Amino acid sequence: MTTDEDSQHLRDWYISLKKGANDYRPLIASKIDSEIEPGLRRELFMLLGLECARLEDITGQIEVYERAVKEFPMDPFMRTSLSRSYSYFSYDLPRALAVMNEAVEVARMTKQFRRQVLHSKARLLRDMKDYQGLERCLLEIIVEPRSETADIAKEDDFLNNLPPGAISDEVLKAYAEFMAR
Repeated sequence: MTTDEDSQHLRDWYISLKKGANDYRPLIASKIDSEIEPGLRRELFMLLGLECARLEDITGQIEVYERAVKEFPMDPFMRTSLSRSYSYFSYDLPRALAVMNEAVEVARMTKQFRRQVLHSKARLLRDMKDYQGLERCLLEIIVEPRSETADIAKEDDFLNNLPPGAISDEVLKAYAEFMAR
């Protein structure tokens, strides 16, 4: 079983690496291959994804998260990371939305990271200029029960710089009330 101390040790190890032009993907990949503890494998996949992003290896990052989703199919955070890779780095927004919808379903089934996944979906819908979808997502966020595990705080940055009238005043008011609770 992974402890917070084990996870922190891995993150500290990654932070200690001298980044610069060095490529630590092979080192992290070999650690994944030799690690048997699932929690630490999960952490290593996240670090490998970060390393791919740092080196602007978008294809590599997508491959890492696709592999992680296969290994951890009930982890909504891995699906959210894959969706973000499709969205922000490969600009495949339809694929990003399909994966994000899977992440929402997994988050609901597992009762983990519900708010984080829905907030990520809201950002994606905003980026896609799907304001009707964003409005529906806001309503989902308002009624979604809190996750049973740690989750992020309420967020509303995805409402910044929307065109006038993109979201109904009624939904904006309901979301503002939700944020104030």
